[in-house]
Amino acid sequence: MLPEIELKEPITNATQSLEKYGGRPLMLTFWTSWCPDARQDWENKKKVVSRLEAAGLNVVMINVTGREPDQEKLEAFINEEKESFKILLDDGTTLYDYYRCKGVPTTILFNPEGEVVHQYDDTASFVEIMEGLTELIDPDA
Repeated sequence: MLPEIELKEPITNATQSLEKYGGRPLMLTFWTSWCPDARQDWENKKKVVSRLEAAGLNVVMINVTGREPDQEKLEAFINEEKESFKILLDDGTTLYDYYRCKGVPTTILFNPEGEVVHQYDDTASFVEIMEGLTELIDPDA
């Protein structure tokens, strides 16, 4: 289930409840700006995000601030990429630890009821994640 937690938006520092994204399928990805695998995952998802959102999927990228060694580089990356995705900031590793993530990127798919239906660690391929999304968005596929 989606926990009752408020996360900050980068740049504005406005808080936002994760529960806001319930009611529709949700793809949540934990990432860091320094990780090459997370960067590649970001680029792959950026290519398809508009189609996924048009199919009814909420897409949220959660930066694991507790694993970011250089806040200036993080801010520069976010300023450059802020139009790509909805970005929220983890409080250190709070949400990352809640879902027992072991690396970045980690992608979790939730059904509209907020239940985890798939969790992919940093070894999962983009194709595997897309297959899981297909099941989530179109259960008859």
